[in-house]
Amino acid sequence: MFEIVSKLVLLFFLFVIAWKDYKTQLIEIRQLVIMGVFGIVSCGSWEAVYQAIGGAVSGCIILLIAWCSKECVGLGDGYLFMITGIFLGFIQNITLLMASLLLAGSFAIGCLVLKKKKGDDRMALGPFVLTAYVLFIL
Repeated sequence: MFEIVSKLVLLFFLFVIAWKDYKTQLIEIRQLVIMGVFGIVSCGSWEAVYQAIGGAVSGCIILLIAWCSKECVGLGDGYLFMITGIFLGFIQNITLLMASLLLAGSFAIGCLVLKKKKGDDRMALGPFVLTAYVLFIL
């Protein structure tokens, strides 16, 4: 039962973050902190804590990529994947990342082909993370 509640809470937070990211292309740290605190509190055992730490490491890797690429990938996206990693663990978080990037890349290619966006335009990753997570839990 607690696992279902945890998934619903993550879904709710991802919805809020995706909406804000879509509108402003910013991810608020305050929302991520609240989400992260809930994720840490929801760890019921030491094994879950280790999985949460491993999941957060995947977000740290994205932060490192963002820093090295001069934020071609936003820092907020790295922080977002740190938090989703707390809920999902390392392997599931990497799966979520790959699905999100696949969806975002497909959308970007479609926009380029239809001439809706240019190659140097930025787009929010949050909505694609939400979409990937919804597909992930179905």
